[in-house]
Amino acid sequence: MVINQFTYVIYDNLGRAVESGLAKNTNSVGFILQTLQSDTYTDDWAFPRNSSHFTTEQISWTYYDDITGVPTNLQTELNTIFPNGQEQTRGRVVMTSTSYTGDEQNPDAISAYTYDILGNVPELYRYDRLTERWHHFEYDFDMITSNVNEMVYQLILPTMRQE
Repeated sequence: MVINQFTYVIYDNLGRAVESGLAKNTNSVGFILQTLQSDTYTDDWAFPRNSSHFTTEQISWTYYDDITGVPTNLQTELNTIFPNGQEQTRGRVVMTSTSYTGDEQNPDAISAYTYDILGNVPELYRYDRLTERWHHFEYDFDMITSNVNEMVYQLILPTMRQE
């Protein structure tokens, strides 16, 4: 049983999860309990990153509405794969990313979405750092039931990332 680590979730002002990950305590077990019971740290939106007593890893970020909150280098990639922009994104997820080391600028995996008027995802792009490739998925939906009629997968874009 590992007791010097815990998972955390950070929410935006609308109560949507924007970051989650694993935090590891660099001090004693008693310190972690004392810190978690203290409003000084836990009422801060940046907890546990606001404390030098914790390291974070295996972090996932979720971006909503538009790409303005997405790191600049990733905004460029989204503009490349969605040349006409992502559509119907208000109140919806535009991108998720995950980094095992906590590097938001260079994540290990990315998923980017665009929506139709009914909220279905007709196009999804996934990036995988291991293959250094974007994977493109297209979905065709039944307009009445929103059931998927067809899904097309295509491995594209050898890499746009400059490592």
